[in-house]
Amino acid sequence: MMSKLVAGAVPALLMAAAAAPLAVQEWTVPWEGTRPRDPYVAPTGLVWFVGQEGNYVANLDPKTGKFDRYEINPGTHPHNLVVAPDGMVWYTGNRNGRLVKLDPKTRKLTNYMMPDPDKVGDPHTMVLDKAGNAWFTAQSAAVVGRRDAKSGEIRLWETGSGTRPYGIGLDDQQRPWYVLFGTNAIGTIDPATMKDRRFELPEGARPRRIAVMKDQRIQQLGTPSEIYNRPANLFVAGFVGSPRMNFVEGRLEADGNRLIFVKDRRRLALDGYAFGGRPEAGAPVTLGVRPEHLTPVEDGADWPDFTVEIVEPMGADNLLWCAEGGLSLEVRVPGDQTIASGTRLGLSLDPQRVSLFAPESGARL
Repeated sequence: MMSKLVAGAVPALLMAAAAAPLAVQEWTVPWEGTRPRDPYVAPTGLVWFVGQEGNYVANLDPKTGKFDRYEINPGTHPHNLVVAPDGMVWYTGNRNGRLVKLDPKTRKLTNYMMPDPDKVGDPHTMVLDKAGNAWFTAQSAAVVGRRDAKSGEIRLWETGSGTRPYGIGLDDQQRPWYVLFGTNAIGTIDPATMKDRRFELPEGARPRRIAVMKDQRIQQLGTPSEIYNRPANLFVAGFVGSPRMNFVEGRLEADGNRLIFVKDRRRLALDGYAFGGRPEAGAPVTLGVRPEHLTPVEDGADWPDFTVEIVEPMGADNLLWCAEGGLSLEVRVPGDQTIASGTRLGLSLDPQRVSLFAPESGARL
């Protein structure tokens, strides 16, 4: 049976029947029977995933269709992965009791073993908080864990026999939340006190996923990749990602059947943007674009004539503060790309990588 990665522009729920049809593109993973799973879209646009049965980590470049496979320690059988802001790929060793950091450039693997790998041999889901600490669940071992980014120490919290912790996520206070899949409960750990707490749900709830919250209300339910790439509203867009998303206030104009985002003299044709429902021309709109989705170019820029005011080296990346005519944007470029303060450049935007929001409600368009 062929394994595939699938990308789709999914319309919002309860849309009118006249909405645009679902657009789906598939890429056949070239390694059959390897159970590819848990895709994660990196800031570079590469789609990373693990082959749980094939025992590998790999990525897909959607622009070229090229796959790149990384061989890992035998017996790891990774369950999921995340990509850190510095480009390092972290994954869980689901059958050999470890967290692993992969450097995509050198292909070097750095292993972080569980304190007792015979007892905790199955790390499952994992997230990284803003400080770089890795929070994870181990389902069969019934523990939740944390690897401290500074000390490297791994601490474990036992959740109880048969609780099967899974589906970990972070709230706006950087507290990890996880579901106790074998129960009707969810749990959290307070990073300040390191005390865990459990919340019982109605009988038969069988929780599995965790949502982004604001003011005790669910803002968006989905995987980290879904939330990063298609934030449901302005709050989620500004909350997820570091550095945070750039926001530009403008309006929509019609050009025949096309819609154009307009900010003063700057324009961006929204060809390929997956609207949840077609908005009216003339409506005010907030455009969001992540720093890693802005590309500096010399010629043919969508938005030309910016000046680099500040360059902040970040190791693997450089952050550029670019300004023009009252508009200031933060741009992330590779650390080996040398751009000096005072440089004049243009910025290119991919309309399929931006997000549009209604300014008043904050909802995604």
